[in-house]
Amino acid sequence: MSRIIKIDVISDTICPWCYVGKRRLDTALKSFSNAKFEINWKPFFLDPNLPSEGVDKMEMYAKKFGKSRIEGMIAAMKQTGLNENPPIQFSYGGKVANTLDSHRLIEYSKHHNKQEEVVSELFSDYFEGEKNIGSRDVLTDAAVRAGLDGGQVSRFLESSEGVEQVKEEVEEAHLKYRVSGVPFFIFEGKYALSGAQEPEAIKRVVEKILTEQKPTTVAGDVCTIDGTCN
Repeated sequence: MSRIIKIDVISDTICPWCYVGKRRLDTALKSFSNAKFEINWKPFFLDPNLPSEGVDKMEMYAKKFGKSRIEGMIAAMKQTGLNENPPIQFSYGGKVANTLDSHRLIEYSKHHNKQEEVVSELFSDYFEGEKNIGSRDVLTDAAVRAGLDGGQVSRFLESSEGVEQVKEEVEEAHLKYRVSGVPFFIFEGKYALSGAQEPEAIKRVVEKILTEQKPTTVAGDVCTIDGTCN
């Protein structure tokens, strides 16, 4: 009988390393035929002050990091994406926006057994499709592609349902787990990995859980609360 291992993933939908981290997590977990995994995506805000209508992505990066740094940062991130399996085609046009509604949708999708599909669609829309995931129309389209009912999703997003829950979970990430950068993986509620770990690092944690040995906590590439990704 397969053991069920629970994994919480704290992330933000505008964090490139979170997309990479998902790819690597998916790759690692495919290696285990003797375990099943319950993955729960939990929210984090890299910039809670962003407007829902969004701001130009490149202009924001220029203000945050300086024009001299942007070219190298983008080139490195694009190469990282291309090295993943399957590759991520990072694109840097479009807008970056507030992610509250995207996190509300992710939580909503959990209760309809479509969370993994919705997370994948949102990452693809933002990082590869240059779409504004602050737009409720964009979010609804992603939900429909993931298999949810568009009318129900639209009504949910127009309501205030889930707003306080998302904010409480973000606060929990800060206070309970001391999370200052994402992605952040929590296995079985007690073992943690910080950053976009390589699949081998994730596999070692799962193997140690399966043998009831305590894994070593290690750190990888993260996006931090000030928006810096490295």
